[in-house]
Amino acid sequence: MIISLISLGLIGGVALSRLGLPVLPFIVLAAVLGGFWFIFRKRYRLLLGLSLGVLAISGGILLAGSQLNTNSDPSQLSYYNDSGKLELKGIITQNPDNRDQTSLIVLNVNSIATPDGWQGVSGNILLTLPSYPEYHYGEEIQINGYLKTPENFEGFDYKAYLANQQIYSVMVYPEITLLSEGNGNPLMAAIFSFRQNLSESLSRAIPEPESSLAKGILLGERSNIPEDIQAEFSISGTTHLLAISGANLSILSGILLTALGWVLGKRGYIYIYLTLILIWGYSLLSGFDPPVVRAVIMASIFLAAELLGRQKNAMPALCLAAAVMVAFTPSILWSVSFQLSFMSMLGLILVYPMLKELNLRLLERFGLSEGILRTALGIVLDGLGVSLAAIAGIWPVLLYYFENISLIGPVATLLAMPAMPFIIVLSFLTALLGLVFPAGAVFMGYLAWLPCRYMLTVVSLTASLPGVLLAGIRPGAILMGIYYFLLGVLYRAYKHFLKIPARSHANPSSAIKLRWVLVGMAVPVLVFSFGLNPSADQKMHVYFLDVGQGDAILIQYQNQDILIDGGPSPQALCNELDKHLPFFDRNIEMVILTHPDSDHLSGLLEVLERYSVTEVLLPQTQNQDALYQNYQDLIQEKAIPARTAQTGMQITLANGAVLEVISPFEGLASKEADRDNNQSTVLTLSCGQINYLFCADIETATEYQLITRRLLENTTVLKVAHHGSKYSSGTEFLNVTLPVFGLISAGADNRYGHPHPETLSRLSLVMAENHIYRTDIWGSLDFATDGQSLYIFQP
Repeated sequence: MIISLISLGLIGGVALSRLGLPVLPFIVLAAVLGGFWFIFRKRYRLLLGLSLGVLAISGGILLAGSQLNTNSDPSQLSYYNDSGKLELKGIITQNPDNRDQTSLIVLNVNSIATPDGWQGVSGNILLTLPSYPEYHYGEEIQINGYLKTPENFEGFDYKAYLANQQIYSVMVYPEITLLSEGNGNPLMAAIFSFRQNLSESLSRAIPEPESSLAKGILLGERSNIPEDIQAEFSISGTTHLLAISGANLSILSGILLTALGWVLGKRGYIYIYLTLILIWGYSLLSGFDPPVVRAVIMASIFLAAELLGRQKNAMPALCLAAAVMVAFTPSILWSVSFQLSFMSMLGLILVYPMLKELNLRLLERFGLSEGILRTALGIVLDGLGVSLAAIAGIWPVLLYYFENISLIGPVATLLAMPAMPFIIVLSFLTALLGLVFPAGAVFMGYLAWLPCRYMLTVVSLTASLPGVLLAGIRPGAILMGIYYFLLGVLYRAYKHFLKIPARSHANPSSAIKLRWVLVGMAVPVLVFSFGLNPSADQKMHVYFLDVGQGDAILIQYQNQDILIDGGPSPQALCNELDKHLPFFDRNIEMVILTHPDSDHLSGLLEVLERYSVTEVLLPQTQNQDALYQNYQDLIQEKAIPARTAQTGMQITLANGAVLEVISPFEGLASKEADRDNNQSTVLTLSCGQINYLFCADIETATEYQLITRRLLENTTVLKVAHHGSKYSSGTEFLNVTLPVFGLISAGADNRYGHPHPETLSRLSLVMAENHIYRTDIWGSLDFATDGQSLYIFQP
């Protein structure tokens, strides 16, 4: 009791520090209570605890006040916020957060340039950088840019969110010079490198979106999970499953403890030791990210209490652990991840014992004291109990911060959570195997894909149910305090009034035989094997992929895959590709880049990383920016044969189909030739009586040259140039090609206004308006042909 009161007093003091309360009244009150205890110490031991607890409150106030960040100290980086362009030096102290099109890097700054030379300074800054070139943990860099104070977003206190991570400054797209490497902790550098290798291995072995889900659950990388899937997790109340988090680890620990107890039996406590090993190994994969370590420590306290048979001591230990963490870093008290970790473990300690006892009574009431049915029902009911207990602890916090809660959350978590251990273990094995035997990793990836697909299906189905999201409600601090007080009262009543005797909830000898577990895993594998990759038809499929404001075209014909351009988003491209490529086919015969603008190139770098590419076709360009240089370096690193596009070059496909390069060529005026748009690789594709014209981003100058050189013919399908720009698809060009169908690849509500109304008007003069298709309206489209007719589908 005394430990709990002191711990809670310290935490409460840190919380009260934000109110600016004076310390002296608390010290006086502690002295008064201490005096009463000294007089009546034999009868009122609680007074000692209250006295020390109030004293801890004053300590918490002083501790939090001593670590407040101010902008008045020139030695602090935040002092220079919003003061113009600055030059800084620092070391990357965390693993970069590489997202779809940007990278977020935390830089620990140690020097600032002044008129008198470099001056020492300290503080963290969050950098927003392009995806390429890549930077890594431990590198020292020099940056030149505008240091800004973080700004809040609508409905989100971003400034406080960063402050909880000791970050008070941000900088967007600075100029960067790499100074040195290897300045970080060697162990952490090795862990981060290992995690990166595992992530890349999973990307190569498992298709999207299951690959992103596996990386989110195994490695905590959730930034590339598609937004629509993240929304489904939110609506279904299962967001905590997406990444390594306090609530996630609490539920996972409870389910592992329960499941391993049933499967392995409880003799020798192997099930507890194995659970501890698994959750600490899990935190290792996170790179010992501080929120994860805090969550694992709290989960370990719960498991240690179970191991020692001292469940009644779990609460003081949890309070002590939280107080120690807050003492070292007071700002974590305002971290949502810390609060969820603490409250989820609180739920397991207070609520789970009651639910476990209720489960045992239900089983006994229905005469189920032993047997396979009793074991199976026990696992299911205990799993539901763990989920409900954790959610009982965190739902007020979730409601406070996000102002919504899913009514289907406990059920969705119960249904989805059993897949979690399989996802973790099979994804880890897949990633490891991919590092030494990539071909074998594809098969293992299929096994990992199954539980990922199961979880996504459960989440999607539960999120689609009507009325499951309770939104627009935010409880106040008083209501939340009353709720947790009543939760504590209920727990005390359970312990002191019901007098339920302790008993084992599983017979040590009732472990499920391992062979039945393996059979249970094999059955869904065999079931899903049928119909997973139906045999392709005999048509040529030309997919115009919806990748946002950019171009990406996939040609599939007779087991040949050719990709033209990759769009601006690696994640969007991979999501689309994996919808069309067979599961076990991770090979693309040819990748063609029409020109090196980022809206055509960015996605291709990820393609070279994830897939086995037989050959690449490069554009004629003098461009040597960082993105294109990285693309060329990656081609050389992977030893992929490369050719440069030349007019007249032909690529022969099955059954006489031909892909031909008809531009670029010599002869453009030098001013126009210097423009990458007009140097784009233009291709035609012929299959029987149907042909396609892929115009990349060419403008009227190149269109005129194609006309005068008589390189154009009547076209069935025109990929309209430059996303429908008004400077392309001129009247003369359209009158010569006379396309029957037009396809415009553009992003919804793009800032360029593509397609331009003038272009749409010109197209409508040569084709029916309902023959003009747009990815920003229709999404991805399949223009398939058998050589005689054209078939248009929405895949």
